[in-house]
This record gives sequence, C-alpha cells and structure tokens, in this order.
Amino acid sequence: MYDNSNIFAKILRKELESEFVSENEHCVVIKDKYPDAPIHNLVLPRGDYVDFRDFCSRASEVEKVAFVDAIGQELNKIDGGAKVLMNIGKDGGQFVFHLHAHVLGGFPKKG
Repeated sequence: MYDNSNIFAKILRKELESEFVSENEHCVVIKDKYPDAPIHNLVLPRGDYVDFRDFCSRASEVEKVAFVDAIGQELNKIDGGAKVLMNIGKDGGQFVFHLHAHVLGGFPKKG
C-alpha cells in the first residue's frame, strides 16, 4: 500500500525542498541529500509506485519508457563507471517506499 506521506511524495508535491536536477511530465531527478558517491542522483516517477515491482505491474508504457530514459540521461552525464541501484522492500534495504533509482558515479578511476 502506497503511503502518500513519504518524503518523496512530499518532494514531488513541493511540500519539501530538494535540489531538482531535471524533470518532465513523468519523472523527476533530484540530488541525494546524503550522497554515497561524488555524483548521486535519484530518479523518481511522479506516480504513486511503492517499488519497481509495483511500477512494472501498474505503470503505463509511457511511464516505463520515461523512467528508463531518465536513468539513461543521468548515466550519459557521467564519465567512467557508474551504478544504478534500486532497493525493493524492507528486506531489500528500501527505506522510502516510493520507487526511486539511485544513479551513482564520479568514482576515482582504478589503476
């Protein structure tokens, strides 16, 4: 069950401030408030999806393409290696139950 009071829902409604990187009709990209890498952005669909499973089962094709495209656009901004991470469910490390993809990069180059 989706909780409309989660932090990302509040950010999407602009009830809480966040540093927006980009946005379109279906997705927003924000900077992670507690980055784990030099570049750490979050891609959020605007719809009320709990996690990736929920998104895959309920989102429209247009929303799915927009979400994957937003992740790809973030990856294209990163030189070198990158990571895309989605935690799914409490046991999978998810703390905020609104679908979001972490896009991380800017790691030091290895020898």
